Amino acid sequence: LAGNSGRTAIQLCSDRGAGWRLPTQKELMQAYIDGSNYNLVAAGAFHWSATENSVTRAWFTPLSDGGTLNNLKGTAYQVRCVR
Repeated sequence: LAGNSGRTAIQLCSDRGAGWRLPTQKELMQAYIDGSNYNLVAAGAFHWSATENSVTRAWFTPLSDGGTLNNLKGTAYQVRCVR
């Protein structure tokens, strides 16, 4: 993640305080289904989920279409923390 001072997406969310976390893959897909993705800044961008695909890969969701794909964890995508 660009400008993250070496922090992972999960760490960036936990840094916000008690109860903050990275959403799961299914929660991001549900945000698209519910239409709540339109309340997000950069809703058309790719957003990391907390759901891992492997040790080096995790799932992300392009909230413009609600799909889900996986990529290397070091790839710079948006982070949307939830609680």
